[in-house]
Amino acid sequence: MLMRRQSTEASGAEYGPSLDPRLPLPLTLALGFAITMAAAAVLTAVRTHVALGLALGVMTVTVLVLAWWSTVGGAVLSAGLGWLMLNGFVINQYGALSWHGNSDVINLAVLLGVAALTAVVRSVQLSLHPSRHRP
Repeated sequence: MLMRRQSTEASGAEYGPSLDPRLPLPLTLALGFAITMAAAAVLTAVRTHVALGLALGVMTVTVLVLAWWSTVGGAVLSAGLGWLMLNGFVINQYGALSWHGNSDVINLAVLLGVAALTAVVRSVQLSLHPSRHRP
């Protein structure tokens, strides 16, 4: 598991000398791209048999897992990647992005909301129990 020292998080939480188990932003983005692309590839392969709501649910769980191991910023950016993959490969084909009105707003809001809420809960959990994350 990757661990790094961090004195202050962008959300304002103090961690002092404890180790922050969350991934650094560049690694979060690389993993976010790879994992959301893999989820989109699976969903694209079965998209004629899967309702859009289920596809959104799978991408939401994918983003939730990424968000737990990310900072708030990394989680929000991973949610954006998840929406791009969902829109470009699952809803449309061949990576073509298009705007579908209210349905895209709902998809984006669900992904961003889950990512932000998960990352904030993780930040609170780390600040309430910092001794659990020391070597």
